[in-house]
Amino acid sequence: MLIIPGGGQNSTIAWSLKNAPFNPTEEFRNEYRCITADLRNAPSGLSTGPLEIDRPWDSYTDDHLGLMDHLGIKRFMVLGFCIGGPFIWSLVRRAPERIIAAVISQPVGFRKELPNHAYDNYMKGWGPDLVKQRLEITMEMVERFIRSMYGGARADFVFSASRDVVRTCQSPVLVMLDDTPARSRVST
Repeated sequence: MLIIPGGGQNSTIAWSLKNAPFNPTEEFRNEYRCITADLRNAPSGLSTGPLEIDRPWDSYTDDHLGLMDHLGIKRFMVLGFCIGGPFIWSLVRRAPERIIAAVISQPVGFRKELPNHAYDNYMKGWGPDLVKQRLEITMEMVERFIRSMYGGARADFVFSASRDVVRTCQSPVLVMLDDTPARSRVST
């Protein structure tokens, strides 16, 4: 089971231990091989990589699929919290034959009454911390990355996949909704 921690752009394994509704690794360790990782470029995490401005969701999907490939795992179940929701839909979009089942807990998504929520949040919190750590990354690059990830055509629904991708998903998916500004009930 691939477990994707929440925490938005600050998603780390440590986030799951402190903020998730339950500790998925502890809960499922006797039933599944539990695999998790820090998100690329999470300031408090241990994973770094390029800031792929033109393909933000796909760059993270490359990381998730690459990790599973490295471990020799072709088909898997995935559990994601918060930003893990859009990451799961990106996995379903890119590699539907590999996803056996998914659980999406407290997923982030677009909320029309707060259209800039994700952008504003990550420009204030994640961006400045990342720029302090990575001298080759500028706030202009962060702005373009966040706008590409959460704005424009992506500013509808789940950010990482179209409604058609979600509508045609053949794997069983359980969505456990939340209703906070970042996690809109209407986004899923």
